[in-house]
Amino acid sequence: MNKIRESNFELLRIFAIVGVVVLHSSSYFFQSYENNGLFWNILFHILHAIFIPSVNVFLIITGYFMCNKNSVSVKKPILLYIQNTIFFIGLYVVSLIKADKIFSIKSMVFRFLPSSWFLVIYIVLFLIIPFINIGIVYLKKKYFKLFLGVCLFFFSFYATGIDIIQSFMTRIQINGGGAYRI
Repeated sequence: MNKIRESNFELLRIFAIVGVVVLHSSSYFFQSYENNGLFWNILFHILHAIFIPSVNVFLIITGYFMCNKNSVSVKKPILLYIQNTIFFIGLYVVSLIKADKIFSIKSMVFRFLPSSWFLVIYIVLFLIIPFINIGIVYLKKKYFKLFLGVCLFFFSFYATGIDIIQSFMTRIQINGGGAYRI
């Protein structure tokens, strides 16, 4: 079976990955600027609002490529888990060297546990996609539209909206001064 390359989706997936990286790195970067005034706080929220949909775009692309899948593949989730584990072990080793920390077996063992909620959800989704596809095949068109609407609302609009609202509501800025947690 020849795989047809779909460059437009691959490019969109790359943009989504970059968006997720910007989202996480901006959270880390702006923590150090949290008390430096209103400008940095607004810039953080604007970046957050722009890039938070990247996670949803990435999942939608995955769904597009998996919509006709009718068998479970364990190879890809295992490879994803291994990549994630190697990455976190690498970060641990760098932190040991850079921060002069002491090696701990407990800390090392925790590097083998999937700590990212997204990784766990993505692996589970990957494993249950064939079952979701089988269920969708038997839905009537009316119920399929309802299913899509409910999924779109809860997994995109609601989740993104709640995340943005929580981001704004957990801080109060007073005259461009420091951020105060509610």
